[in-house]
Amino acid sequence: MHWKSAHDLWNKLKNSYKGVKKEKEVKLQFFRAQFESLKMEEDENIASHFLQVGNVVNSIIGIGE
Repeated sequence: MHWKSAHDLWNKLKNSYKGVKKEKEVKLQFFRAQFESLKMEEDENIASHFLQVGNVVNSIIGIGE
């Protein structure tokens, strides 16, 4: 309630949303890079590899992609 007008409040909300959007893009880039670098190790079984893939995919889906 320290804003003098609805316009001031709107600008504050708009700037906050820009930060959230930028953070989402950075996280998405991180998870995409993680997904692209996934590879199954020689001593790893298929179930644990699928679990890793699933975790990264769920993180990407959780962001809204």
